[in-house]
Amino acid sequence: MFFRTGNQLINVFQQNLFKNPDSEIENALTLIYQVSDFFAYKFDPLSLIKAVNYLYEIGYHKSLSALHLYCDMIPQIEERQIQIIPVTDVQLPLESHKIFAVARLLFVRKDREIILPEIRLGNPDIMVQPAVMLQATSLFPWFPLHIHQGVPFCLINGYSLYGYPQPPETYLDWCSQECELIEKPLRPNERPLDSVDEFVKLEAWLSLLGRKSLHPPALEFENAMLRLQTLRLISNVYPMSEQDEYDFLWGLQNFSEWAQYKHAVNRLQVRWNPVTNEFDRGI
Repeated sequence: MFFRTGNQLINVFQQNLFKNPDSEIENALTLIYQVSDFFAYKFDPLSLIKAVNYLYEIGYHKSLSALHLYCDMIPQIEERQIQIIPVTDVQLPLESHKIFAVARLLFVRKDREIILPEIRLGNPDIMVQPAVMLQATSLFPWFPLHIHQGVPFCLINGYSLYGYPQPPETYLDWCSQECELIEKPLRPNERPLDSVDEFVKLEAWLSLLGRKSLHPPALEFENAMLRLQTLRLISNVYPMSEQDEYDFLWGLQNFSEWAQYKHAVNRLQVRWNPVTNEFDRGI
C-alpha cells in the first residue's frame, strides 16, 4: 500500500518541533517535512516543487539555515513519528533523503557545471546493469532525481545500504561553498502526462534501465511508477485514493488504461499556478 504520513503528523510537528520565531523558517520546515524520500513508487513531485520554490523565495541564506536546522531535528522527528505511528503500520520516510532531494533541485553550481556530486546513500534500487549505473551521473545530473520538462521524477526505489550513509550536512556544506540558488522557481510543463510519456521513450532512460536485458513487464512497471508520480503532481485537481494508486501501479500493463487517464486529465485543461505552486483547472 501507499502511505503518506506527512499529513497525519504535520499538525503535531507544527505545534511542537517546527515552532519557530521566524515564520518563514517554520513554513520551510513544514514543507521540507512533506517532501517524499527516494522511493519511486510513492514519490510525490508536487511536495518537492512546493518546498524548493518556497525556499527559493526566502533566499539563499535563510534556505540553507532551514535545511541545516531540519538536519539537526531529524532524530527528534524520527522519534516522534515512531511514538505516534507504529513502524509496523506505516513505512516511515527517511528524513535525510528529503534534505538531499530539496538541495539537489534548489542549488546549482557556481561554475555552471550541470553534474552534481554523487550522494553516497548505498546502491540504488533500480533494475540496471552495474556497468550502466556508471553512466547515471552523466545521463541524469540530479540522480536519483531527474527533471524533464519541469517535472521532477524519482528514478529509484530507495537504496541498499552497507555501512553508514552520507550525512546530509556534508552535502549542504558543499552547497554553501560551491553553489547558488537556481535562477528561477521550478515550473512543470502544463501537460505533465505527455511529459512522462516523452521521458520514458528517451534513449537515456532506456539505457539506464538496460533495455536489452529488461523484460517488457518489468520495463512497463518502471514506467508505471513514473506515470503515477505525474498523477500525484496534479492530485489537487485530479485526486486519487491510496487504493486507486495501488490498483493503477499493479494493473497498468495495458497502455489503453493510461490513455483513459490522459483523456480525463486533458479535459480539465490544467494550468500551473506559480502563486500556489499547484495546478488549477482550466475549465
